[in-house]
Parts: sequence; structure tokens; C-alpha cells
Amino acid sequence: MVNGKDNVFVEKGGMLTKSDVTFDSDEQILRIIDRIILPLGRRVDADSPTVDARLPDGSRVNAVIPPVAIDGPSLTIRKFGKNRMEMAQLIETG
Repeated sequence: MVNGKDNVFVEKGGMLTKSDVTFDSDEQILRIIDRIILPLGRRVDADSPTVDARLPDGSRVNAVIPPVAIDGPSLTIRKFGKNRMEMAQLIETG
């Protein structure tokens, strides 16, 4: 999850951890967003500042850019596990 150039987080095992990764600029994040969504036939710009799409592997991507994203471009990729969790596992992990 990217929330501006200095705020990158990774969720693993239900825990959200701030990453040491940073970006040089908001423009760099915008270029990465375009590289991800343009091949999907989607766009994000001032007229359409939010986009939700599904990647070829089934992962979901969400991007939000200013002026809607007030702290800089936001990018979230949600990857899904290959194994389906049973109800007991869901309860155990909370």
C-alpha cells in the first residue's frame, strides 16, 4: 500500500508494517500507477481520479490521485492467497 512517496506499507499475516521503501516523487508513483492500469484499459487522471481494476493474476488494484488523495497518490494492490481458508482458520486469525 502506497500513501504518498514516504508512506509504503506491506500487510502480511494480517499485520500492517511500514516499509523502508520510499519513492523519489509523487510523479514516480503516478508513472507506476499508469504502468499498472494502462495495459488493463483503465485510466486515472483529473477527470477520473480513482480507479479500481483486477490484474491478470486476480489481484485487485486501487489507485487514487490528487485532488481526491490529499497526501499524494495512493496505490493499493490486494493479492489473494492460493489456498482457501476454512471457517476455523478465519476464526483463529481474527
